[in-house]
Amino acid sequence: IIPTLIDILQSDDDKETRTFAAEALGHIGSIECFQPLVDALTNHDYPPIVRYYAAHGLGLLGDARAIKYLSAATEDSHSWIAQMASESLAKITELE
Repeated sequence: IIPTLIDILQSDDDKETRTFAAEALGHIGSIECFQPLVDALTNHDYPPIVRYYAAHGLGLLGDARAIKYLSAATEDSHSWIAQMASESLAKITELE
């Protein structure tokens, strides 16, 4: 299922479907989910709502490697992406 969700996250025509994939990858919690979520968060060609849910997914994963990416995203020009990055960052740092 993870490869299918990654494919949806990266290329589905419907941005809402892509957001569901990002959230699902975060809930799954596998190491395989980390890089696709980072890629989605950091790729400004992705729709902002997909990037928002990628930040959310990284928070759900709780992987400390996401700290640098989420920290950078707290400065995003879309304030709501920055807010989600901050919330996800807080979740991860609480786990440490």
